[in-house]
This record gives sequence, structure tokens and C-alpha cells, in this order.
Amino acid sequence: QQMVEVVKAANTEHHLTLLFRELLSDTLDSDKNRKSSARKKRNGRAKTHISMLVDALFEMLLLVEEDNEKSAIEKGGDLVSIFRTLRVFTDASPADVLRHLDTLLPYLKVDNGLRPSDEANIACSLCGVLSRVVPELDYDECERLTETSLADDLVGITKRWGKAASSSAVQALCQFSAKE
Repeated sequence: QQMVEVVKAANTEHHLTLLFRELLSDTLDSDKNRKSSARKKRNGRAKTHISMLVDALFEMLLLVEEDNEKSAIEKGGDLVSIFRTLRVFTDASPADVLRHLDTLLPYLKVDNGLRPSDEANIACSLCGVLSRVVPELDYDECERLTETSLADDLVGITKRWGKAASSSAVQALCQFSAKE
């Protein structure tokens, strides 16, 4: 929750992305004098923590959706921050986010009843997540997604939500078409 709040307050996920890249890199300055096995053990612990954090982010996402007491403005800000934070974790560990793909797909409809700016930010972040997750898909998963409205939803985003979301949607479409 604190990471989501940091992303929300900073209005960017750049610094958090750098932090996770540093944590997962095999050549941290503090690790240079350690043995390879100690570095691998530390890296394994970091990956386990990231997996738990991704699961927690999806729990937060569901809790925000279920909270009927928040206004659309509050809910929109929370959802945007969660999706931006998820994008950071997708950079760090796309396989952990891939496990929750079915939770993400309905958001591609981008009809959450939020302000247009929040909808556009969600679309942009979600397309960025998809661009990083698609290379991890296996053949069966690609076939299953072909039968959904994924491509149509991405095309709809390109037509409706501005330059950044359109660019992200085109990138996700390209990744998906290259994978098929």
C-alpha cells in the first residue's frame, strides 16, 4: 500500500522501477564481494517478495473495486496508482503478473465509470502491462486470448484515449500479433 501511495504522490513510477531493477540485478555494489551462491539466494528471496507484493496489489485492486463508499474521483486515483505500480512489477517479474491476467482483461473495456483522464491513465498502464506480459504467454494462452475481445479492446483504446494510451495499445497489439 505504501508503494502505491508513493506512486500516487509522485505521479510517476520511474523511481520505483529503478529500485526494483537494482534489487533484482545480480551485480549490486553491496554484493560484489559476496559469493555467487549468496547473490543467488538474495535474488531468490527478492523474487519471492515480489511475487507476494504482486498478489497483494491484485487484492488491493479488488478491494478498491468493491468499495462503494469511495467517490469516482477517489476510486479513479487509487486504480490509476495501482495499475502504475503493477506496471513496475511487470518489469520486474512478468510471470507473477501473468498469473492474474484474467483479472486484468475486463479493464481493457475502459468503462469503469471514472473521469476520462483516469480512464486514459488506466488504459495506458494496462497496455504497458500487457506489452510486458505477452512475451511470457504460451501457445495455448495465446489461442485462448485470440477468442476473446482483447484485440478489439486494444483497437478501441487507440481510437479513444489519446496519444500515450494509443501508443501503448499499439505496442501491446504488436507484441500480441508477433506472438501468435
